[in-house]
Amino acid sequence: MDETEKEEIWASGNAGFKLSNFSAKPDEYPTCPLADGHSGYGVKLVTRKTGPIAQAVNKRLAAGNLFLGSFDPTNALKDALRATRFGIRFDKKPLNFSGWYKYKPGEAFQNQDGSIVEGKQDIGTIYAIFYRNTDEQGQPITLYDDNVQTSPFIVGKAIVTNIEPTDEW
Repeated sequence: MDETEKEEIWASGNAGFKLSNFSAKPDEYPTCPLADGHSGYGVKLVTRKTGPIAQAVNKRLAAGNLFLGSFDPTNALKDALRATRFGIRFDKKPLNFSGWYKYKPGEAFQNQDGSIVEGKQDIGTIYAIFYRNTDEQGQPITLYDDNVQTSPFIVGKAIVTNIEPTDEW
């Protein structure tokens, strides 16, 4: 496959963030390049405050994310959970799931209304989900943010939980 035939498979919610913060610089987005990754470049995922447009529809925060699939910014303010469309065709058997990370939780946990929730802490999650992409009638299936870990079409999961804060890779 030459360079012109490559399909874009990695996505993030940055297009939704841009709707609210159109003047944000590239390093101010929730998902941005990281020059000093574990061994070369990496990706930095940060939760950012959104701008006035998103806050007006009660979307106060945008979490950094990186996934295989697509993001529909036209739906981001109306139905943010359905704007994220997980999945690409994949016809191989995965052998492992590995990577490197640093993690620092947010200073204060906020609920959807923007109020600080005492005693609750931000948690990081890393996961890979494999699912059947058609139903019994052969109709296409897409997983969204509200069912990516619970869909009955899931055939395999790798989930890293209890991520401890660390400044080291």
